[in-house]
Amino acid sequence: MANPQINQQIVKQLKAILIQLLGRQAYLRLTSRIFLFSFRRQWLKNNPAYTVHYFVRHLIGPGQTVIDIGANLGYYSTEFARLVGSTGKVLSVEPIQLYREILLANTRHLPQVQVLPYALGEQEGTISMGLPFADQHRHGLMKVLTESEKQVAPEIFEVELKHPAKLFGQLADIHYLKCDIEGYEVPVLPAMRSVIESHQPIVQVETDGENKLILHRMFNEMGYQLFYVQQDKLVPYPDAQQQLIGDMICIPAGKISSIEKLIQRS
Repeated sequence: MANPQINQQIVKQLKAILIQLLGRQAYLRLTSRIFLFSFRRQWLKNNPAYTVHYFVRHLIGPGQTVIDIGANLGYYSTEFARLVGSTGKVLSVEPIQLYREILLANTRHLPQVQVLPYALGEQEGTISMGLPFADQHRHGLMKVLTESEKQVAPEIFEVELKHPAKLFGQLADIHYLKCDIEGYEVPVLPAMRSVIESHQPIVQVETDGENKLILHRMFNEMGYQLFYVQQDKLVPYPDAQQQLIGDMICIPAGKISSIEKLIQRS
């Protein structure tokens, strides 16, 4: 039987070789195209890493407005755009220029996608982002750097910082909000609490640890019910101390009846 750790090491080495041969931008462009091609043909449907990517088709419809915070290379944004159609809107937030250029290329045929070149936070100004390790292929782990991480990061990006309530406060509607920003979901989501309370969107957030406890409490206070996705069903997640499988899906009370058939009731 193959050793998974050895297999992972081989894959890591192959990725490093490809980056060296192609350059980082060409490597990321290639891997994103392979992903999008495979995703559209349902080839990734049995991969647990993409359970929520496929499940969002149940939660988003034509004409809706979706915000994708941490759009990265556009894996979610392209699917959101397909679901909202030509009458909808996807606001894709991606502060890193390298990733944003590939995001723009992957969505150039989707006029309903608007790419916003900002990081989000409690204040406006600039902030330092980067990978706190040398593995350049792990593009999904770009994050706001702590002072200690700045000392070891091989590359640091200074990006413009916007307050989310100011950026999105004038939107007529927000139906769905996805947030995947590597531990910076707190303070970002609390900073846009007033916007969430006003529009009552479904919220999808990658979170863990203390941040998970904070957000679980915040969404409960707003009358949301919390779930995770398993086997194409929403599984209730009432206890933040329990393990969270994948992203936390937060449904406002007013939308529970419309998605009741998706909920796994014990």
